Amino acid sequence: MNRKLKSALSVLLVITMALSLGISAFAEETEGQEQPAVCTGSADATDCAADTHVGSCQKNVSVETPAAGAEQEQTPAAGAEPEQGQEPEQGQEQEQEQKQPAVCAGSEEVPDCAAETHIKGCPKYVSADAAGEGERGEPDAQKAAVQKRLDALPDKDAFAAMSEEDKAGVAAEYAAIMEALYTLCEAEGIEDGDIDKLEGIDLEKLRALSDAINEYAATAAPVAVYAAWIGETGYTTLLAAVTAANSGDTITLGEGNYTLYGIPSVGTTQGKNLTFVGQGRDKTAWNIGAEVPDPAHYGTEYNSDYSFDGAGTITFRNMTLRSGAADYLGFTRADNTVVDNCTVNGMTFYWGYTSATFNDTTFNCPQGKYALWTYSSPVMTFNSCTFNSSGKVINVYTDYGAGKNDIRVNFNNCTVNSTAANKSALNINDSNMGGFKYNIYINNPGAVSGLDPSGITCSRLFGFSDTENNTGRSVVSINGTTVWQGGKMVNHAIDCGNVKYTDGYADNAFNSTYSDWTETDTARTRTVTKVCKYCGYTETATETENKFALNYDANGGTGTMTPDTCFDGGKLTVKANGFTRDGYDFTGWNTAADGKRTAYKPGDELELTESLTLYAQWNKIVTYTVTYTDGVDNAVIFPDQVYSGLKRGESTPGFVGVPECRGYRFVGWEPSVSPTVTGDAVYKAVWEKIVVWNYGPGKGPMTGDESDLVLWTVLMLGAGAAAAGAGLYVRKKRRSK
Repeated sequence: MNRKLKSALSVLLVITMALSLGISAFAEETEGQEQPAVCTGSADATDCAADTHVGSCQKNVSVETPAAGAEQEQTPAAGAEPEQGQEPEQGQEQEQEQKQPAVCAGSEEVPDCAAETHIKGCPKYVSADAAGEGERGEPDAQKAAVQKRLDALPDKDAFAAMSEEDKAGVAAEYAAIMEALYTLCEAEGIEDGDIDKLEGIDLEKLRALSDAINEYAATAAPVAVYAAWIGETGYTTLLAAVTAANSGDTITLGEGNYTLYGIPSVGTTQGKNLTFVGQGRDKTAWNIGAEVPDPAHYGTEYNSDYSFDGAGTITFRNMTLRSGAADYLGFTRADNTVVDNCTVNGMTFYWGYTSATFNDTTFNCPQGKYALWTYSSPVMTFNSCTFNSSGKVINVYTDYGAGKNDIRVNFNNCTVNSTAANKSALNINDSNMGGFKYNIYINNPGAVSGLDPSGITCSRLFGFSDTENNTGRSVVSINGTTVWQGGKMVNHAIDCGNVKYTDGYADNAFNSTYSDWTETDTARTRTVTKVCKYCGYTETATETENKFALNYDANGGTGTMTPDTCFDGGKLTVKANGFTRDGYDFTGWNTAADGKRTAYKPGDELELTESLTLYAQWNKIVTYTVTYTDGVDNAVIFPDQVYSGLKRGESTPGFVGVPECRGYRFVGWEPSVSPTVTGDAVYKAVWEKIVVWNYGPGKGPMTGDESDLVLWTVLMLGAGAAAAGAGLYVRKKRRSK
């Protein structure tokens, strides 16, 4: 089976060779322009490029840069922007004092290889390729990534039904998967690239598809590989697309890396409004400037990107824009730039020369550096952006346009996350604005975490790194209210939602002193003096607390109850009832007389924010009667015992005395007496007739006559005694004989 797969891969070589022209052209997009071979160190290498120098080469150029970790504010020299190719100004040359290591030689033995000097020959070189990153991880992750791609292949029948263009895409993916499998074999030491010996990979779909791929590869015509599209038209290179584009066109990019760095704007982008749309932040990337900044231009604007020089509005959407950590990088001399739903890695200075707008964009700042400077755009707008930094975020400073016009910065719905406390989110330097101003508008700011408040403005949102940079040429408004003007705070306590204007206000970081209360019938007042712990700002205010009353209403009852009082936010306990009402029971309190609002009971606790009246609630008393009667008609054995005014649930009162009736025995009540009162009740005595034996001449016992009962008893006892005596006498006489 392995041989069959290898056969299919071999046949695909025909397609691969046919595609090579398109792939080579696409590769140019990732490099920007062809690079000369790595310098051999020979003086005869006339085409030796700066970024390919090695230490032994006589043309080797050393790069000067601040030492790693050193913190410096890089302030451009004042004045107009130099033209491309012009030598750096003297002030810019003096910014760099320490030497950068020599440009990477592509050798593993270069221990101090700096990131910005990497070349592809170096084992430490990190490719910027945004696609396929999962296949360069650990073995298990590599296998999982390959298996995911393999599972996405169509089955044999679905492949047969595809168009020729779609089949070409599947065939290319098939070949790429095979290559990845052979790479795994090599990594695991499997001889002859026998992919069947790979563990953790299901090859069933690959086997089922191999014959169909093999048959297609034998007859397929070459299919162009496009780097970009304008509408339905594909172009093999980005350069071809921008050259063919009309102003207003949208150019859709594929996956991978793109750049126009080094390509003149004349005939390509100059005078055009163009929109570039990627496949997503994790799939499409655009390199701003050289992939490896030229050491000879370090610290100047000459590493910036002139590919949009003279363009109109340039929009980037759904991609990652990648810049370096050097100064003066960016898109130089485009009129307007728009960045939508993108990620920006690195630091930039140049954007639109009329305006720059960033929507839903995430900025990842280089370590210890800003995300960008408001350097070239008179209007710079950030909408719903997120800034991830290690201290610095945005440097509000410019040379370009300084003293020529006001500069506006809009910071709307933005969030700042920092891992180090260094400056404020917007660091302002207005010292060279002449007669013009920075107008900064902050609206609905999100959270600002990890930064310390400025000691001047007492805010994490904006500040000045040095008092010399605060020359009164900045006006800052938050949510429509001016908070900073003329070099000083004009409003200390503005509620901005998630972030207050000042951290002293947000954190209640004040040392406060209070005067004594002055109380009236309706309120009490005192004077409060507050001193901010961060900036020393002092304010004096009058604090007022209203007096509220908890009133009680009898609501039909009688009596009086004294109201209780407290001040704003005070708590009171509901009193027990002090009212009475004949014929009614008190059941509790309510905030409405009809009992249809909030109910309270004595002992409940209330927090008052206004005066409140509680109304007594009453239930009408219902009483019941319990009667004990002899139960005999037309005769009175005993008088009825009647108990009235009884309440439901009370214990049922008992009969007083013992019921008696001549000739009858009392055996209970009908019905049985309930233990508690449940309503009106009549209990009748129940009697049982007593049985009497009556003896007469020639008669047996009779019932119903008790007159001779005692006589009969005496006679019977006497007769018994006589009989017993006669018997005793006879026994005695017999014994005497």
